Amino acid sequence: MTKSEIVKHLKDSTVKIDNDSRVGTGFFIADKLLATCYHNIKGHSKSENTVYWQGEAYAINNIEINEADDLALLEIKINKKHPVLQIDKAIEVEDKCQSFGYAKENGDVVTAEYEGEDGEGYLKFKNGLFQSGLSGGAILNFKTHKVCGIIKSTRDNEFPTGGRAIPISKLSNFESLDIDDNGSMFSKEVFKNWVWTSSVESADRLQFSVLALVETLVTVGVSFF
Repeated sequence: MTKSEIVKHLKDSTVKIDNDSRVGTGFFIADKLLATCYHNIKGHSKSENTVYWQGEAYAINNIEINEADDLALLEIKINKKHPVLQIDKAIEVEDKCQSFGYAKENGDVVTAEYEGEDGEGYLKFKNGLFQSGLSGGAILNFKTHKVCGIIKSTRDNEFPTGGRAIPISKLSNFESLDIDDNGSMFSKEVFKNWVWTSSVESADRLQFSVLALVETLVTVGVSFF
């Protein structure tokens, strides 16, 4: 993929999260499933938060939180096909990265350079204008074409001095998620093993999905003999 294609895929996989306290950002990590920062939805029930994707509003079906890591998973009610982002914790100092989020009404991109891990374990970036509204957005590493972090905070809301991000590896602390070797994620709940995404590009990946479907059917009592 070209950089332009990567950026478009990032944008197409990103959503706005809105409630009466703040606007935040999230992104698709699996079928109907979003990752975001917990502080974007803190203090609000699922009915008080609305997800917007490609101009349409969607209700939240379920929320799972990890307050310690400031992360949340949102399952939304959507029947349309949508892209998802793959993850990879790999990142090196001076790697160029990009994010898309809702610091503006219709969203905006931000490009930044990785400086290293700070004393609290967050990924520290410089040069990008990390503004309010970008929290929860995916940080995509141009080197791997995958998400390495989730925007948490800014170093300055008015000047392009960068910000901090939660390492994407923290998603593994959600027991409801399985992450394969390609960086694709799957929910362990019944029927959510069968996930068809744009990352299905090989026979190995397709075989995994078929096996997951068989496992799901067995779980709900379908016999093959």
